[in-house]
Amino acid sequence: MTLTTNPELAYTLGQKGTVTLNAAGSTTELDVDACLLQIITDATFSAITDAGESGDSLAGVELAAGTVIGGRFTAATISAGIARFYRS
Repeated sequence: MTLTTNPELAYTLGQKGTVTLNAAGSTTELDVDACLLQIITDATFSAITDAGESGDSLAGVELAAGTVIGGRFTAATISAGIARFYRS
């Protein structure tokens, strides 16, 4: 089995690439679909959309560095910290 024949494995390993959001930098908004969120430094989002879930939002919640969350993220705006999204 290769990465090209198993898209889920490719996503898991970040083969589709990543987008890093940095509240203090030039990239603060997610504009691609992503399957995994990794918090690099403590981070807060002013908005975040997970197309696969309903219920409580992560907007306004401080997430600790090292946190990893799977989902179907379609949009996010970071207001503090640094976070990396893995493209799907």
